[in-house]
Amino acid sequence: TGIPYGWINRPTHPTLPLQIARWEVPGGKFINLDDPSQKCGLAVLVFDRYGFDCEGTRFGISLLRGPIFEPPDKKACQWYDPKTLHQRLTHKDLGRHQIRWGIFPHEGLWQESNVFQQAMQFNFSPVVFPFAQFKGQKIASSSYFPGLPIQIDAPNVQFSVMKPGYDSSSEKPIFTIRLVEFLGQSTPVKITWNLLKTAKIRECDLLEFELPQSDGPKIKRENDGIRFTIEPFEIKSFRIEL
Repeated sequence: TGIPYGWINRPTHPTLPLQIARWEVPGGKFINLDDPSQKCGLAVLVFDRYGFDCEGTRFGISLLRGPIFEPPDKKACQWYDPKTLHQRLTHKDLGRHQIRWGIFPHEGLWQESNVFQQAMQFNFSPVVFPFAQFKGQKIASSSYFPGLPIQIDAPNVQFSVMKPGYDSSSEKPIFTIRLVEFLGQSTPVKITWNLLKTAKIRECDLLEFELPQSDGPKIKRENDGIRFTIEPFEIKSFRIEL
């Protein structure tokens, strides 16, 4: 079952009292069942649904939260104001819903078949820019997409975040990038990116405080990028000053 920045194995035949009592488990993006004897499996990819169940070879997806409690007390006037009708319907999962899910049969175990990558692509469609609005202008990649493309040589490492840095004291542009290892494997990684040739790079924590050089592996700089090692399920952040 997919979870944020990773996955978790769950039993298909519950044995413990706690497992038997559960009618669903939390998750996101995908649920998968492999048959190692046949070297194949089936994944169900989901968008914006977060409850799953599996008994034997039967999959289940919780489509709606569907609370059964009564509406709030009538004295809570905001719940009966016509202006809050949409909010009330949203909170109780009432109204019309559009549900998107897909089936992904694959050969081999799910780690070998790009199930995680397929689930991410299913949830995050490519961003398309309407270049028609720039008609008559010369479009340069360095103007609208600085330093692209960005290449990562490890298939099990996701380029997860690129955002402006919190530090506003510097006069130079600062931004943060974040990478995630999602298959549970210690992996050497190389990022190839033109901007890294001249940028100042420091590893930082999730709050974007720089880490001392003695904490964690060192970053090895190369002409066209950087090399480092990322540990299983690690979230690694870098502070980049241009």
